[in-house]
Amino acid sequence: MDVSGFYVVKGDGTCDGRITMEDLIVIQAHILGISTLTGDAFTGADTNSDNIVNGQDLANVNLHLLGISMLTGVVAK
Repeated sequence: MDVSGFYVVKGDGTCDGRITMEDLIVIQAHILGISTLTGDAFTGADTNSDNIVNGQDLANVNLHLLGISMLTGVVAK
């Protein structure tokens, strides 16, 4: 059963259901003011659920991609 329409994956700033290098790039672009994350993309990028997408979220995604710590969890839409 596909539940992608009901949940956002923590760390997924591109809303593709996966945490990849592309998510790292869009989060960094948001922090630098190059682009703005909104809606589900913002929710996914906000890895610590503090309603701010900042360096801590970028670090969390980076650590996940390096396999040092794992981001787990989803947020209901």
